Amino acid sequence: MNMIVSISQSIKQYARSALVLLAIILIYTLPVSANETMDAIAKTIKFSGFGTLGLTYNDNKDAGAIFNYSQKNTAGHGFSINLDSVLGLQLQWTPLENTSVVIQGVARPGQNMQPLLRMAYLRQQIGNEFSVRLGRFRSPFFFDSDVNEIGYAYMMSRPPIALYTFLNSQTSGDGVDLQWRHSFWDTAMLMRGFFGSGSYTHHFYNTNPVIEADTEISNAGGISISLSRWDVTLRASRNWAGNFTSRSSSMNQLNSSIWQLQRISWL
Repeated sequence: MNMIVSISQSIKQYARSALVLLAIILIYTLPVSANETMDAIAKTIKFSGFGTLGLTYNDNKDAGAIFNYSQKNTAGHGFSINLDSVLGLQLQWTPLENTSVVIQGVARPGQNMQPLLRMAYLRQQIGNEFSVRLGRFRSPFFFDSDVNEIGYAYMMSRPPIALYTFLNSQTSGDGVDLQWRHSFWDTAMLMRGFFGSGSYTHHFYNTNPVIEADTEISNAGGISISLSRWDVTLRASRNWAGNFTSRSSSMNQLNSSIWQLQRISWL
């Protein structure tokens, strides 16, 4: 219960900050009465949330199952809620018709229910087909990145671990995202490009004790195109990353030992 209260308080702090900013803007820009101002505020704010309670069983006594490498608590032997369970809250503020601000916080049992800021971006619609997002948004590397963690909205109960575990450990990226939506011949096309960076805590589960490393992916970018017609969607993408860096005290000690061995071998 204390964990749930902590999550709620942290998410409320994000919401309060957005509400205070919104109130200040509206008070100084709308020449209306207090009641009309509050009605205007209410119409521009939308709260939403999602949650999944997933129970898994692991018959391996020697190894735990993981969702990605940023997961702190594995799903050990027996039943566990650490793998798929998630709680998320989202605030969307639309001060202008084509301008919106989105803030989303997520907590998982696999990470001790610590609230994490998944999204915090400004979105500007340009005409009917173009839009740009600036700030923090979900990792755009894969087809179902935007709905990752949102219950079982994706096409399978859990994305393939071999493909999604590593890059999807960085669940959010900070940067800019451009989208172009166009329809032709009963086909919906989405072309997307992004550039930015991200960071997360990487857990090396093959060490005892488990090593935690501060990991950063910088100068990352990509472009993708999706074509949807009836019940079929085709997608092609190209992604890249300029630098991948991991730092921890244990890794520094290991690098120092390797450097000493190299010096000895040279002598």
